[in-house]
Amino acid sequence: MDGNMQDNLMDRMNVAERMSTLMALGKPQKVVNTVPIVRYYRSMIEAHRMALSYMRNQDLERTLILLIRFCSFTIEELPKHPEFGTFAGEEKKIVFSLLKPALERAENLKKVLKARFEADAEEARKFYAARQAELEARRSQSDHIVERPTSITGVAETNSVDIVDPHITTSNITFPGISAISSPPNENYPSPKNSVMPSAPSIDRSDKPRVGSHISQDSSPVGTRIVLIAGDLVQKFLVCAESNTAKNVETCGTLCGTIVGHAFLVSHVILPKQSGASDGCFAEGEEEVFAYQDKHDLITLGWIHTHPSQTAFLSSVDLHTHCAYQMMLSEAVAIVCAPSHKQIGTFVLTPYGMSVVESCTQKGFHVHPEDQKLFVEADHVKKDGHNCPQNTHGVLLKSPSFL
Repeated sequence: MDGNMQDNLMDRMNVAERMSTLMALGKPQKVVNTVPIVRYYRSMIEAHRMALSYMRNQDLERTLILLIRFCSFTIEELPKHPEFGTFAGEEKKIVFSLLKPALERAENLKKVLKARFEADAEEARKFYAARQAELEARRSQSDHIVERPTSITGVAETNSVDIVDPHITTSNITFPGISAISSPPNENYPSPKNSVMPSAPSIDRSDKPRVGSHISQDSSPVGTRIVLIAGDLVQKFLVCAESNTAKNVETCGTLCGTIVGHAFLVSHVILPKQSGASDGCFAEGEEEVFAYQDKHDLITLGWIHTHPSQTAFLSSVDLHTHCAYQMMLSEAVAIVCAPSHKQIGTFVLTPYGMSVVESCTQKGFHVHPEDQKLFVEADHVKKDGHNCPQNTHGVLLKSPSFL
């Protein structure tokens, strides 16, 4: 038995560690006081929508991770925001109306996954024992020694101790701050109508951080999903942006789509009302985007924008913009189109880049430390339309007030 197989079996036997890892992946981001609280509420609505999409696709591990993140952030982090006590928008009511059902779903999912992991651990233990017995038999045969094979029961039980260890529990999900937080009064809350689309800020392109090449940014045990981009979607976006590009003005849009099997499908680009310049663009019609996403059950998968006269890269402000997307979804992608250079870049932040940008409080043009690469070309994105279900065609939607 090679080392990788043995490590895999040991991991499968350790139920408590597998459950603990899922819980850790649900750890929420910290509140940044300068970010408007409405954006956090919209992010939580989007996280909840995505969790339900995962559940419909029977991806229970990712469902649990997002539900834990939703509940933890709502209960433990949002109350720390200076606007928490004064903000009374519809988004707050929606989030708190979703909280109790989300807690119940998360608790039920923990039980289901724990039972599934325990069954898997038992299979792994039996397989390990059988392999050890087979190896022992081969050794005995090669040595021409007729003797009783060494018992492997003790080894197997030692490696599977976490299945029954009475000192380790993965029962009730607890949130220390829950008793201190009261939900809004019982009301007939509206169904969720908003999702998140971080605003596209004004962008200074004079700084060009180093870009790496095809490095996977996610080492999560649940893996990284492939992102499929509908074959003609980027071209449709470029055609729509032509008039702006001719005037050296940027155009930006939100990438939306659905979960298809084990992949994300970017099927839509939504262009909100916006104003732009040669080095930046402002999205002004977010509410229209949220409403459309909710109506058509679309999740946010990233963003796209043009560099009319420059190459394809992520500027310092682009990094901050994309960080907001990638904090929500590790597979979220930033597509940068540079028509004058015939370049299309598909980027993600590295773990180092995420760490640097998350801790950075500067705005506008500024320099980030580049001890390591801040962003790389995404290796989980497939732009070939033939990879899409039934050669899906992209849908480009312009706000009635676009430009």
